[in-house]
Amino acid sequence: MTEYNFDQFITEFGNYIDAIDTIYKLNTTNQGEVEKVYYIIKRNLINRQVYSPTRIISILYDVMLSRYHVFKSYLLIIKWIIDDYNLQSLDNCNSTLYFFLYKEFKMIFENRCYNNPYQTSPPFLGDNDYEIPMINAIIYDDITLFISSTELHSTNLNHLNALFFTGKFDKQSKVSLRKFTLLEFCCLHGAVKCFKYLRTEYKSNVTKKCLQYSFISGVPDILNECLKYQKPNEKCMKYAIISHNIDFVTFLMNEYNLQIDINYCAKFKNISAFFVYMNEKFDMNSIDSPNCFYCSLLFAIPSLVNFFFLKSNKFIEKIDKQKAISITINNKCYELIELIASIGANLDKQKENGKTFLHQAAERNDLELINELISQGANMNAKDVLGKTALHYATIHNHIDSVQALLSRGAKVCLKDHYYGKTPLHYAVDNNNIKIIKLLFTHGANANSYDINFQTALHFAAERNNVEITELLILHDANVNAKNKDGKTPLHYASINNCQEVGNLLILKGSYLDAKDKNGRTPLHYAAYAKKKEFVEILIASRADIDIKDIENKTPLHYAVENGNIETAQILISTGANTNAKDKYGKAPLHYAAKNNNIEIAKILLAQRGRINAKDICGNTPLHIAAINGSIGVIKFLIDNGARVNSLNILDQTPLHFASMVGYIESIKILLSYKANPNLIDRKGISPISYAKQNMNLKELISTFGLTRYIKDTSNSLAYRAIKLWQSQREPR
Repeated sequence: MTEYNFDQFITEFGNYIDAIDTIYKLNTTNQGEVEKVYYIIKRNLINRQVYSPTRIISILYDVMLSRYHVFKSYLLIIKWIIDDYNLQSLDNCNSTLYFFLYKEFKMIFENRCYNNPYQTSPPFLGDNDYEIPMINAIIYDDITLFISSTELHSTNLNHLNALFFTGKFDKQSKVSLRKFTLLEFCCLHGAVKCFKYLRTEYKSNVTKKCLQYSFISGVPDILNECLKYQKPNEKCMKYAIISHNIDFVTFLMNEYNLQIDINYCAKFKNISAFFVYMNEKFDMNSIDSPNCFYCSLLFAIPSLVNFFFLKSNKFIEKIDKQKAISITINNKCYELIELIASIGANLDKQKENGKTFLHQAAERNDLELINELISQGANMNAKDVLGKTALHYATIHNHIDSVQALLSRGAKVCLKDHYYGKTPLHYAVDNNNIKIIKLLFTHGANANSYDINFQTALHFAAERNNVEITELLILHDANVNAKNKDGKTPLHYASINNCQEVGNLLILKGSYLDAKDKNGRTPLHYAAYAKKKEFVEILIASRADIDIKDIENKTPLHYAVENGNIETAQILISTGANTNAKDKYGKAPLHYAAKNNNIEIAKILLAQRGRINAKDICGNTPLHIAAINGSIGVIKFLIDNGARVNSLNILDQTPLHFASMVGYIESIKILLSYKANPNLIDRKGISPISYAKQNMNLKELISTFGLTRYIKDTSNSLAYRAIKLWQSQREPR
């Protein structure tokens, strides 16, 4: 084992030790005394750039949650740091701190939550509306309040010996609970008066936790009393380290042979205890020596880390460089990145998902880390398994500061990801973030870059009806007629989503009104189908072709009628749409009105010269279509307006055949009432009644067609005649 001069360490890091110890040992509410503590912290830690202001705030916040009696003193120091260093946000600090700052000082930070994380107001804030006076009495060692509280419960005091108290916050910033006896709680807060009262009046037992907690508060009278009944263990050493009382640490090490856990030293910034361990245990050649180095990283003091590097090149070879850089970054010890990178740590090392440290920094908007990584040569354009760069993630999460930082350092603005083929501009438009869009254009973003679906940023802007972004994209030469893989232009998307403002702008800037997608549909087709009468009016006013046909030969009027859009149909017809246009199946709009039993549209079509007996390629009239779809209202309307009730299609089938095929009794009755012939035989030799037999029982057949018709049909059927012929051939001659 190699020994190192402990006094040398103390001399070199004396200012650091003084300031950190002052933080952990703060024990006053006097503003003048608190101000002295602040100046020590400011002079020794912040101004000497040992720690950043936000890191100091994070340390203060962690400590103050377990030192409730001086909670407001810590909060006051945090306020002074924020004011003196003009902090606009508290990056990497616990989010619940915003609540306390708002509650105490009405401090407001942009985009932050100020909800109370506690169910009730925390008693350690000194409010008068707390619900448990005994807790407050112990925190402030108010013996008068404590005695009065115990007297209220004197007949059943043992039930108060176990209570739950709000403790630290977990990673999700939720309140956690700890269990204490009253005596343990006194030990934790150094309430010596309350402690002595409980021991004298109630003979409260000294538990193991009493001794452990007494090392945190460090009150000699409490500690000495507890040592009479309990033997120190590893937790006592942990709490001695937390208390930053080096005398306690050496006492436990020398008198009880308890080992110093250097992980706790690092976690609670107890560099004195760390040096004691180094002086006693550290050997550069031991297997355990790298662990000392890894713990030293958590102090985030370059000169301390340098101590290990100066000792031996062989020692540097033993260090896991990637573990070292991970510890450094994950614990936000950014001051050490340059040092760790200098010994060969790979800043661009990728995780399983392909993300580098820079990706992570961009995702959480960590500007300090972004700048430090780039300064040390991190690849700004590294891609993860999805092909996304740090700039992609900064844009996706709307982190404008990170976007600015990356762009100012030269991040490539037009790189596409693998999965979607999107550039950062696509994501910025998708998020409607005009500030980031402007930044991207300032650094050379291409407005016409397309994704794997050949969609440009303008497609997204049009779909979301964002006029300002659409104007900005067009200003940067976005192609208003760009087509995606489905052949749709931005105007198609504006039409589909009834984005009228963007639609007008696109038309003004030269969008093709009659541009067809891969199905031959124009924006007017989509507007007509989707009940977007306002957009239909915009397109018609701009002279879009109202009778243009898609690949199925359907006009916009076909779609309006098919989807039951009465107002749209009226607009199209009133501006001259062809009411008899036929699609590739020969169907006119009236066929679709008949299918949907839409009498209103049927009336409009007939009023504008729609042909009531128009036939499709199968010879079916609108009445055929109405019959097979059970459109009772339209059946009556069509016949009343001149539809031929016995019209034949190419298979010699009448509307009654169609109604009988599907067994629509009401349709059959209406057609029969209008003289439809139930005995007509189609090319298959089948009558309507014969079709009805497949869907209706005998009672329904007779009640629908009548007995006479039924008997007549039976005698005329092919099957009946075949049976008669067979019987005649068997009779003797």
